[in-house]
Amino acid sequence: MKFDQLIDNLQKTYKVDVISAACPHEIIDIKLLDPNDKQTRSSILYFGYDSQKPEKMPVNCILASGKETRPASTEHNLAIIHPEAFSSVFNVCSDLIKNTQRNDFYQYYLEVAEQVQNVDALIDLASQSFGASLILCDRDFRILSCSTQIPVTDELWKHNIKQGYCDYEFISQVRELKAVQMMHAGTNPVEVTCKSSPFRKFASRIYCSDTWIGFVLLIEGDTSYRASHPEMLQLLASVLGDAIMHYAPNLLYQTNEYHSFLYNLLIGAPPETLPDLYLKLSFPERMQVAYVKEKDGTKSPDEAKVIKKCREILPDCHAIVHKDGAVIIGNAENLTNSRKLLSVFGKADNINLGISRPFTDVKTVKNAMEEAVEAYETGCVIAPQESTYHFDQYGIYAMFRKLAAYDDTERYLHPAVRSLLTPECGDGEVLLETLRVYLQSNCNIKESAESLHMHRNSVTYRLHKIEEMCGIDLNDMETCFRLRISFMLLRIHSVKDNDLRQPRARQYN
Repeated sequence: MKFDQLIDNLQKTYKVDVISAACPHEIIDIKLLDPNDKQTRSSILYFGYDSQKPEKMPVNCILASGKETRPASTEHNLAIIHPEAFSSVFNVCSDLIKNTQRNDFYQYYLEVAEQVQNVDALIDLASQSFGASLILCDRDFRILSCSTQIPVTDELWKHNIKQGYCDYEFISQVRELKAVQMMHAGTNPVEVTCKSSPFRKFASRIYCSDTWIGFVLLIEGDTSYRASHPEMLQLLASVLGDAIMHYAPNLLYQTNEYHSFLYNLLIGAPPETLPDLYLKLSFPERMQVAYVKEKDGTKSPDEAKVIKKCREILPDCHAIVHKDGAVIIGNAENLTNSRKLLSVFGKADNINLGISRPFTDVKTVKNAMEEAVEAYETGCVIAPQESTYHFDQYGIYAMFRKLAAYDDTERYLHPAVRSLLTPECGDGEVLLETLRVYLQSNCNIKESAESLHMHRNSVTYRLHKIEEMCGIDLNDMETCFRLRISFMLLRIHSVKDNDLRQPRARQYN
């Protein structure tokens, strides 16, 4: 609001003598005049008494004076009021400036929302007006969006953003904060700073059609809060509610007590801490978890669509978007039918599945989900040509991948495998492939010959040659077991660095 606009409003009720109105500066705040303040700001309106008149007048000033003589015109903005009206005029000016700011901010956010029609872009642009980072979460503390132009520097929330949700332990600590416990319905911001983080934070609830759907979090970061930030956050929360309704209705998916119960288990909530209502929920006697994600991994599934499709195609299953993919929990018989499961997602050729082992106690669903995720992640790496990965088949590879991440697993290879990998072994690669197929065929000569498209005598000859060269007995089950483990390690290493630091290394499928 500019000085002349402010005076026009005041003159409707009070007697105000305008000495000069020469500067078009925007006024964003109001303060009492302090003669000792040598550095006044052009964006602030100063109030004082004529007797306080400083040596250098502020750009915007209203003085209370009972004298009939008026000061001479200045190059700044100056008006005179009667001393008796001082308090009333000060309060009116304060309200006018705040309301104008409120309307300006609200209008700005509305215009941005209408222009970008995207919640992520709105969060990003709004963060720039705050000069601080913003995070949008749903009621379950899942991260829906965060600012990238002013990224989050808080290590705790960087971790939350990376995994896409907040852990149960973290949520429990937040809910124990007094400010959160005393938080009433509405969008009024509250400070939610906790001991785990050095940065101050404000949160404001977001409502869509009077339904609380989540909250927007303002993190102070490297710059301090301004006095206007809480009110700005409240306005942003209101606009976000409308923006989600119009431009991101997928965030308003309808959940039920099953969804809430399973989500809490997946993020690590102890079953005994959950309401007794959940004890009445029924699940199949034999369950499995499927973790589903697009092959390119560029975006998370649309939760609303996944839930709707699951209800149509797999009515006894429950779907949740978690860890950037869809987690489906249901009857083991249905989830072993990959075609039926893939039909939930439409473009089945662009989807990969990780399937857990069957389980009977729903309280262990978190472990099952981790199995499904590990099967998916391992399968995508070592068998990208496939689309479905069962933990029963890929679990041991997942274990070796974890081991290879911090240990040199090459040293665990059987000496025979190492010998066949050396450049000095002229037929090593051919012999190694024969050995791999033989072990994979459960040491059956006939099956090995069929797989290799060879005569069985040729297979027998190669195997005897391997025994002589490497000094091993392929009739010994312990030796065969160690060799099979070595081929599994080879498979992990061929993906890890595409060689075993040997010229003849190749991928073993």
